[in-house]
Amino acid sequence: MRTEPAPGSDPTPSAGERAEEDEPRAWGDADGPNDARLRADKPPHWG
Repeated sequence: MRTEPAPGSDPTPSAGERAEEDEPRAWGDADGPNDARLRADKPPHWG
């Protein structure tokens, strides 16, 4: 069963896109020397 989208909502949201304010640079964060290792060293359930 599928319901109609709520009035005023986006009926086809874009999956996987991040809002500009969700980006680390918007908060003044810059990539550090450890960021690549932290991205690679993630738990298996993170996919």
